[in-house]
Amino acid sequence: MIEAILTKTIASHRRDWASRFPEALWAYQTMWRNTTSYSPYQLVFGKEPVFPIEFEIQTLRIAQEVGLNLNEVQTNRLQQINELDEIRFSDLQHTTLVQQRREKRA
Repeated sequence: MIEAILTKTIASHRRDWASRFPEALWAYQTMWRNTTSYSPYQLVFGKEPVFPIEFEIQTLRIAQEVGLNLNEVQTNRLQQINELDEIRFSDLQHTTLVQQRREKRA
């Protein structure tokens, strides 16, 4: 899959693949999958990827200056982590079901 992404993005002389590899890897990791209904990034980190242009609060110092309640943020993150475990378990069951269906067809 990464090869397909690189093939679509590199120049015709194909010498700039090394400079495009991080972008292709990011695209692969954040691409939504049909079998799990999540991207690999979401399954690992438990939240939607934040693209560099979307950064709003870059440091803890800025969060404090803005007046962000850090206890609330920490509580929300713990809830997200707990929900992530449930999502992973659900996806594991769904992936197993999809694999069993594929085996029956073969």
